[in-house]
Amino acid sequence: MLSLTRSLAVQLAPYRIRVNSVSPNKVGSPVGQDAEPADRGRSNLVGRSAVPGDIAAAVAFLVSDGAGFITAQELVVDGGALYAQPLD
Repeated sequence: MLSLTRSLAVQLAPYRIRVNSVSPNKVGSPVGQDAEPADRGRSNLVGRSAVPGDIAAAVAFLVSDGAGFITAQELVVDGGALYAQPLD
């Protein structure tokens, strides 16, 4: 996906089209459950699970004028999970 993002960004740049990707971590409750269990462990730096609005906010930023100079990039929206210590 990242290679596709970057390739499309290069191909579409002459048309002033920016291409980026968003890579979220787990979002919402586990599959088949209506709600997230209260005792569910979190292995990220934020200390909570992501909600759909977290991902939507990242996408809204990327399509805004504030991100007008950002292209061919991956925005990782994981609450710092890549840098958190694993749960025991």
